[in-house]
Amino acid sequence: MLSLGCENNCLEYFKPVLGEVNPDRVKFLVTQDHEDEYEAGMKLLDELAAYAGRFKRQKVSAEKLTIGLKCGSSDAFSGVSANPLCGRITDRVVRCGGSGILTEVSEMFGAETRLMERAVSEKVFEDTVGLINNFKEYFMRYGQPIDKNPCPGNIRSGISTDEDKSLGNIQKGGTAPVVDVLYYGDQRPGTV
Repeated sequence: MLSLGCENNCLEYFKPVLGEVNPDRVKFLVTQDHEDEYEAGMKLLDELAAYAGRFKRQKVSAEKLTIGLKCGSSDAFSGVSANPLCGRITDRVVRCGGSGILTEVSEMFGAETRLMERAVSEKVFEDTVGLINNFKEYFMRYGQPIDKNPCPGNIRSGISTDEDKSLGNIQKGGTAPVVDVLYYGDQRPGTV
């Protein structure tokens, strides 16, 4: 788990909620705690590779693979480079039987109709509408604007509107059909 050390969900708060993990299998790195984060990261990767090397590879179905996609530090180029690439990867995983989960609902404001158009049923469409509207109502209830999402860093990097940022965000979901809507804390059906 890689952390810059300055994000809202920093590791010092996340680790206690995460619970017990196998320290051979899960490593933590806060880049701001190291003079040379590359060297520290490579050391942890070597440890993880040594641990993984103790196991025999076996083929498993892509149905067991779920990827999560989160928006972060968008700039004027992410909407034409990294985000479409993530979308192609999502489409490939879904074609092979896996799943993709697009997160950060507030990052969808202004482009949500693109997701609604891909809903596989009326129920999924209504659930998508409900999810977006519930988040907008939550923002408004606490006096937060729903149409001023680009942060100063986004704006300095060339994003000028909510639609720029939101259209870039939803590209990570590719063109795959929207088959379900999960609320925070929900588990994807079929997972443990």
